[in-house]
Amino acid sequence: MEAEIKESKSNSGIDMDNPVSEVVYKADFHKPCIRVGTVAFLCALILSYLPAMVLSLKYGIMPTGGQIITIMTVIVSASIAWWIVEPISYFPVLGTAGAYMAFLVGGMNVRIPCAIAAQTAANAKAGTQKGEIIATLGIAGSVVTTLLFVTMGAIFGTALLRNLPENVGNMFGYVPVAIYASLLAGLVIKKPGLAVWGILGALLLIHFGVLVIPEYLLIISNVMLCAAAGIYLYRKDKYKNRNN
Repeated sequence: MEAEIKESKSNSGIDMDNPVSEVVYKADFHKPCIRVGTVAFLCALILSYLPAMVLSLKYGIMPTGGQIITIMTVIVSASIAWWIVEPISYFPVLGTAGAYMAFLVGGMNVRIPCAIAAQTAANAKAGTQKGEIIATLGIAGSVVTTLLFVTMGAIFGTALLRNLPENVGNMFGYVPVAIYASLLAGLVIKKPGLAVWGILGALLLIHFGVLVIPEYLLIISNVMLCAAAGIYLYRKDKYKNRNN
């Protein structure tokens, strides 16, 4: 990949957001990420079932088939929309490696802001090779930071929160909203036209779409609307630039 980068830099028309060919990039970066990510997810899947297997095999505690079906029905009905929406919404920002890391460790309300902040600081565009690598580094940093703070919180957090006034403790619930609001403001400045589509679509779905669309499809409907609007605006700008 380094040789390809050097060769690309020698060309006058270099694209610094995508410095190497897609073939080289996929072979040297995507394929190892997919291989390692798949193994990591399989290990996590096995480990997540390990406590239940111990309870079942060692202590004979096992829910009935009806109970399992009932629990799965509740989980699937509550989460299926997010299973569809989150990969579609987040992948353009996270990229392959970032998506594996973020979905494995969880905490999307932390990973996405870190990825976007890292891309903004490095002046990297989402969906490019540079943007994907920068997002991966940002998520890796957030994972390490979260691990440190979670460890400290587990040791000191309970005592600290217990001594805080109740109204101060309640304010922590607004932190994720504030983080996403600040990120939204930055993205609106970059793409105001697309933001208008997203906000109008959300308002229409909340006030009118809910009358004809099931509630669990409202979010994915707005995601699809924003994606369609983004494609339209991109093609419109491309056509305009080609004619100028």
